[in-house]
Amino acid sequence: MRLSMLPLAIGISLLGFMSPAHAADDGVSDRSIIKSLIATSRLYGKGRDNHGAYILFQRDFDQNPLIACEIKKDEPEVLILVDQEGGPVVRLRSPVEAIPPAPTDAPLMGQDEYSVRSRASGRALRQACIDINLAPVVEPSNPFVPQRSAGVDMEVVERYARIFADAMVQEGVAPVLKHFPGRTTWSKSAKDHWAVADRAQSEPVYFFETVPGEFRSNARAFQAEPPYSVMMSNAIYAGWTDDPAILDDGIYELLRKDLEFDGVVFSDALDELALTKETTLSIVQHADMFIIADYTNARLFEEYVVKGLADGTIERSSLLEKRDRILKLKKWLSDYGKKEVVQ
Repeated sequence: MRLSMLPLAIGISLLGFMSPAHAADDGVSDRSIIKSLIATSRLYGKGRDNHGAYILFQRDFDQNPLIACEIKKDEPEVLILVDQEGGPVVRLRSPVEAIPPAPTDAPLMGQDEYSVRSRASGRALRQACIDINLAPVVEPSNPFVPQRSAGVDMEVVERYARIFADAMVQEGVAPVLKHFPGRTTWSKSAKDHWAVADRAQSEPVYFFETVPGEFRSNARAFQAEPPYSVMMSNAIYAGWTDDPAILDDGIYELLRKDLEFDGVVFSDALDELALTKETTLSIVQHADMFIIADYTNARLFEEYVVKGLADGTIERSSLLEKRDRILKLKKWLSDYGKKEVVQ
């Protein structure tokens, strides 16, 4: 169902409200629950802000190679996320072992060598205090960024994506398969779509033409169990939905019901979308952790969710379910850390 477009608020002050944080019988405020579901950039110089996760970029490590470990020392419960795919998408460049091979090189290397190199990367990420690697890409290679997966053959793509993800798990880093439900064939820019942000700094959102039979086949490559996570796509899939996948009930049900995935579902960068009350209400239904790098956008999203809880359009129980899935992932990370200490 198509949502109606509202003007994008430029800042929190334009919303006309700062909703109070209510605490339920469990003593946990609505706002603290919402914050625990948001991954944003670090708000330098202003102390803790109690978000559930921080997403770090190359500029963060360039400024301070120890930033992740320093954050964890200050906020031990927070999750640290990076995109460390290899090839054109690398955030942590030191030590060199942290850089995985480009996925497009994986078939040339062979499964054994690719696994060894990927495990070395996972080990270096763990030592750098990284909890979650937003990789691998489980989609056919495309002409826009050709090195982000192992090729155009989905069987090959899935095989090497699994090797990479397994390597992360073996070294105590939680992998995220992306971007569900996966690209099929040609694409074009969706910059004029009503739900896409009209901001120069935003990454492009694409409109994908789907091939009969390939859509569900490609989506099945995302079948997994925790500690694997899955990232929802912001792309639009012709023949399936008129809106970005993160807004679509059918695509979310394909993941949760058809593929029976019960792990954490991440959004892609929500800075790419126009964050209105209507889009926020839909996004909240289709992910567990919401990646919003821009801090102002994160606060905007937070206020819309608080407002949704207040007027009954968002159920508190659904947010608690999301938090529980994230807590299970945190427990896996913690248990791996305890195992390291014992060894």
